[in-house]
Amino acid sequence: MTGRKTQNVIVGTVVLVALFVLIFGMAFLSEFHPGESNEEYTFVANQVGLLSEGDPVKFNGVKVGKVTGIALDQETRRVRITAQVQAGVRISKGSAVNIQNVGLMGERMINIELSPSKETVPPGATLEATYDYGIAETMAAAGQVIEDARVIIVDLRTVLDSTVNRPGFAPRVNGIVARADTVVLRLDLLVAYLDPKVKSAVADLSVAGKSARNMAQKAEPVVDRVVERADKATAELEPMVQDLRVVSTDIRALVAKTKNGESTLGKLANDDKFYNDLSSAVVRADSLVHRIQKKGLDINVDLW
Repeated sequence: MTGRKTQNVIVGTVVLVALFVLIFGMAFLSEFHPGESNEEYTFVANQVGLLSEGDPVKFNGVKVGKVTGIALDQETRRVRITAQVQAGVRISKGSAVNIQNVGLMGERMINIELSPSKETVPPGATLEATYDYGIAETMAAAGQVIEDARVIIVDLRTVLDSTVNRPGFAPRVNGIVARADTVVLRLDLLVAYLDPKVKSAVADLSVAGKSARNMAQKAEPVVDRVVERADKATAELEPMVQDLRVVSTDIRALVAKTKNGESTLGKLANDDKFYNDLSSAVVRADSLVHRIQKKGLDINVDLW
């Protein structure tokens, strides 16, 4: 009976030790510390990558908590992350919350870079978080870039094979270059031939312009004198025309007398007044003609 009891004690002791080890192991794996209290925060991000429950939450690289839940908000289409942080460790206002994948193995965590502000965020607050691409995402992006580069290289090789690598491509290009060189040489010769002629023509035009200006300057006084004399002649012509009108009027009056039969030719011949009037009119007409000829004017007067 004593052996039986001893066996039961040993079995019970082993069970108790195994249970203690099991509980302690579970607490250790879940990072449970007896007597320790935690505070909960919520982080909102557009992307979380491979972040999962149980991943650490660190303040400036020091672990202070862990992720307890990840859920997609159906209304905002954003990810809500809940995390427990040790009580008494507060997040200062203005801190940056980053979801990171670090290390070669792609360790995932939430790292909070604390700001120097003295004000803190109260427990239960919701903070904005950003997603930093880690090595895994970078390698994936690099793989895509490499694949795109491979496609570009294949396309470039195809283009080269259809142009530069073709047997007739180089001779055609060389021919075009040779013809272009010939055209350039001809243009140079043409410019060299025309340049002196253009310069000479410009010089001749300049000389002609100067000569024309000199002639204009020399002729200006002569033109002024001609204009002045023309103005003077025009001013003197007006009284001559008035005298001519008077003479014409007198002669017409005399002729009218003969036509009206106021006197016969004998009476007119013996009429001293008629003779004197006629003589006076002839003298005045002769004087007017001399004045006109002296001024160099050619005027035809039809008295009848």
